[in-house]
Amino acid sequence: MSIEKCLELKHIFRMPNMQQCELCRREVKETTEHHLIPRARHKVYKRKKDFDTAVLHRTISVCRPCHKNVHALFTEKELAESYYTVELLLANPEVRKFTEWVSKRPDMHLRVRKSNAKGVK
Repeated sequence: MSIEKCLELKHIFRMPNMQQCELCRREVKETTEHHLIPRARHKVYKRKKDFDTAVLHRTISVCRPCHKNVHALFTEKELAESYYTVELLLANPEVRKFTEWVSKRPDMHLRVRKSNAKGVK
């Protein structure tokens, strides 16, 4: 059976206890919480009063491959300054390309490359 057929059937017969990734929209057994503004940057933004506490603690539920990909592509500073919403993350061509690719894969362990191009956190 093809991957496309499996994905089609999975949407028809939704499995119990499945969660949806907010980036790739896949149904997966387990998601992780991604802080849209990384916790390591909270102290900086509280001091500057750029964001209130509720905004600083916003998270999204993402599958592990999408989460690893986001952190492989961007530093914490870049995430906090440029990619602090789902829409901004998905507007990035590299994130969009990965999420389109992974959305066609079943829920299984996927290896995500680490970027050598990214600067020191």
